[in-house]
Amino acid sequence: MWMDRKTGRIFAPYDGGFDLLVSSPEEVKRLKVRFGDWLSDHPEGL
Repeated sequence: MWMDRKTGRIFAPYDGGFDLLVSSPEEVKRLKVRFGDWLSDHPEGL
């Protein structure tokens, strides 16, 4: 697990993928637009 001290973002890799924890809903929206094709087809993005 890695954390960027400036932004507070956390990158947590695991077998089969990773979680990215960000600090704002706006950043979540930007990341979904940019990397939406990386998300699973599950309705909740799981």
